[in-house]
Amino acid sequence: MIFILNSRKIVIGVATNNSPESMPYYNDDHHETLNGRNTYTFTVPATHKDASKLTVNGHVLIQDLDGFSHLFVIKESIETNESNLYEKTIFAESVATSELLGVPVRHSI
Repeated sequence: MIFILNSRKIVIGVATNNSPESMPYYNDDHHETLNGRNTYTFTVPATHKDASKLTVNGHVLIQDLDGFSHLFVIKESIETNESNLYEKTIFAESVATSELLGVPVRHSI
């Protein structure tokens, strides 16, 4: 299940594969690296009414296999139309990573 949040981190929708009326998602990949980079990529049908809620600078919240929640900010959204299959692919990175990249680190002795 993916919770969809707006830029103010308010829940505005849900994507799940367990309900026939909800927006399904697929090709999802949660990737964590040793250097702390934490990304999440997934695809939804662009024709679903909730697909428009997935916007750059919006957020998504997922739970990993260990039960930990991860909040991501959407950095890129790409819509494609191949073989009459209209899809929207979302590229997001951890809010913690985004916030740390904007903070200068001061060296102290």
